[in-house]
Amino acid sequence: YGELHLEGFEVSHTKDGFRWGENEEVFLDLLKEELNKDPIPLLDQAEGYRVRIKPEDFQKEVNEAIQHTADVVKNEVPQVLKKDEITKPDFKNPPPQLPVASIIPTFRDIDIELHNCNWQIHIELTNDPIISDWICISDHSNDITDESGSIVRKLGMGLSLAHPFMERFCGTDASLIEPILRIAVSICLAETAARDSGVTKAGTFRRNINELMRDAMSKP
Repeated sequence: YGELHLEGFEVSHTKDGFRWGENEEVFLDLLKEELNKDPIPLLDQAEGYRVRIKPEDFQKEVNEAIQHTADVVKNEVPQVLKKDEITKPDFKNPPPQLPVASIIPTFRDIDIELHNCNWQIHIELTNDPIISDWICISDHSNDITDESGSIVRKLGMGLSLAHPFMERFCGTDASLIEPILRIAVSICLAETAARDSGVTKAGTFRRNINELMRDAMSKP
């Protein structure tokens, strides 16, 4: 067991938790770093001793997963694929800004250099139900410069935790959210790379994914 002594944090009105504000993610990152330090890296040890799924149990889970997915594809997907939004190509380029969430999102900004250009990649998670798309992209580089005066490409990627698919399969479990977030970021980066290489109407792929995820893949 361990004890944590915190100063400068207010407690909730029910006295059963802290009011972290924007500090919770920072605190958790620092806590994980401390827990995994030598000579006793507890997190690595816990991962190493985690009980692995037995082959027979794995087969059962896989069979259930593929059967449920097959049922959804059969019962829900045809209606979605018949929609005009699916059949028509998307001629719009990503907007310069992500949709504004009324609920304060969690985000990270990453600065990288790619193809002799400075990029600022903004990854955002929000649980605002007003944002209906599962993933969204923004892309903006006009008149944005860094301290050296170089043009900066600003690419935004948003994932909605309030989306029916996320609520059904992830909830608030970080171990489930992270792999889904990585897939979403990969889709956004792949679309951006396709558009930069000259692929027209590259956003059609993402728009169709959003339609399928909301109207078919979120169903039981």
